Amino acid sequence: GDVVLFSGCKDAQTSADAYRRNEAGGAMTQSFIDAFRKLQCPSFHDFMKAIRDDLRRRGFTQRPQLSSSQPFNAQERVVSFVHGIEPNQHSMIGRIKTFHFPPAQNSGSSRDVIAEASPPLAASSGMVSAQLV
Repeated sequence: GDVVLFSGCKDAQTSADAYRRNEAGGAMTQSFIDAFRKLQCPSFHDFMKAIRDDLRRRGFTQRPQLSSSQPFNAQERVVSFVHGIEPNQHSMIGRIKTFHFPPAQNSGSSRDVIAEASPPLAASSGMVSAQLV
């Protein structure tokens, strides 16, 4: 599918907390909400610029970032939480299936079907990863 991530700052920065109108919240979150309320159908470029400009105006140095599961034109694509979702165009991400879990039999018992279907974890492994389809 299509995943777009807004993060509050660059990896080497810290996202600031902010107080405004006696309400606590993230500085980027406050700017994000303000930009979303003010702008009508902005492009991702214009939306991110509005957020960055608002943070700078308020004295914050953090630089919000935009990441996506697949490339898109930020100058043309409109910010929407319901329209314009792009189908997956990536040849690898979201297409590799590491494990397949067979459907559980409905026996009425409360057994742990996922644990039974999962391969045992190596004792030395610090991390387990799998990509979902």
